[in-house]
Amino acid sequence: MMQALAPRLDETEAQPAHRYSLYGLTVHSDVPLPELPPATAEASADLLILRRPLPEGPHGRFSPARVDLFWDTVGRFRVEPGLVTVDPAPGVSDDLVAFPLLGPVLALALHQRGLFAFHASAVSVNGRGAVMMADKGVGKSTTATALLSAGHGLLADDIVALSGDPQPILLPGFAQVKLSDASLARLKVPGGADPAAGA
Repeated sequence: MMQALAPRLDETEAQPAHRYSLYGLTVHSDVPLPELPPATAEASADLLILRRPLPEGPHGRFSPARVDLFWDTVGRFRVEPGLVTVDPAPGVSDDLVAFPLLGPVLALALHQRGLFAFHASAVSVNGRGAVMMADKGVGKSTTATALLSAGHGLLADDIVALSGDPQPILLPGFAQVKLSDASLARLKVPGGADPAAGA
């Protein structure tokens, strides 16, 4: 069951400029994440993503109430109930910060809310969720994209989240699929790699 964890901002802090909706949550973020669907302006935050300095420490620290993660080339991330703090490395673009933020960092934030989050892809097939689970690089996203090409709808890629008790509910994520150049060419995705190149 999803826990109600409403984050709070200090009265002196400015509200994050960006508002998004995913996995049944409203996210207010200092980091622009244009791949996410926008939330309504009046929706209050279920999850805050704030850009703030974090103290140096080990590359990872895990406890039930807080997780600290660090990547040399990206920066530091702290995940607490209802709050993600991001401390990017000097000169790192927001595009690069978004990779771990919308991957392992988001998965931890979903887990802290009581959701079952796992590495997979999910597609809506005839009104029911079909989930593809496998090791990295095996073809989950490629399979999901092939199903999209056949007219089915994307629910989530990379992170699938389930809520509900006793009946699990597959929560929709955001419309983005991560594909290799080879998969783009094979599937002939518009705007993807040239199918004739390097075949």
